[in-house]
Amino acid sequence: MFRNLENLDLIDTVAMMVALLYTIVSHELAHGAVAYANGDPTAKEAGRLTLNPIPHISWTGLLSLLVFRFGWAKPVPINPYRFKKRRLGLLTTSLAGVTINLLSAFLSLFFLSLFYGRYALLDALLTYIAIYGVSFAVFNLIPIPPLDGSKVVMSFLPDEWSFWISQRERYFNYLLLALVFTGALSKFMIPIMDRIFSFMLSLFMGV
Repeated sequence: MFRNLENLDLIDTVAMMVALLYTIVSHELAHGAVAYANGDPTAKEAGRLTLNPIPHISWTGLLSLLVFRFGWAKPVPINPYRFKKRRLGLLTTSLAGVTINLLSAFLSLFFLSLFYGRYALLDALLTYIAIYGVSFAVFNLIPIPPLDGSKVVMSFLPDEWSFWISQRERYFNYLLLALVFTGALSKFMIPIMDRIFSFMLSLFMGV
């Protein structure tokens, strides 16, 4: 009995770590790939167009995700002035990570509905990919620099406003960390994440 419990704990831990690495890498790789498609090779030049998770990991963001259910990766470097169309490039690049996270969550629950109960590791892996996908997407859409939501907003702002925000990004970082580690952000974000996840579950799992 205890050996079976240990096996379940191991399966859960392995699935969680693999899902987390996938979520981080796919999110950042999507940013870099879309930026490159828009004419900006900065991410490629920085070695960020890679499946290797190490260049993408922010250890503070990883710890925050495990403890508070909110987290982030190391932002992919982009140069909006290298885009063929600056505003369109900034908008699509900013939304790329969120899009791949939500798509991954959607597909994971779809496959979970097809194969649920056959393999414990697969069940856990698909579940964690869905959970982390929704969590990363919602968190990163917050319009506070350096999160993706702020870049989406900046793609519609006048140039001088965007420049002013960019010059003060480190101060927004402190605000974001304070909101995360005090739990203030979770009170607002967790209900949104739960609703999205519950909606996706209802589509495929009938719950």
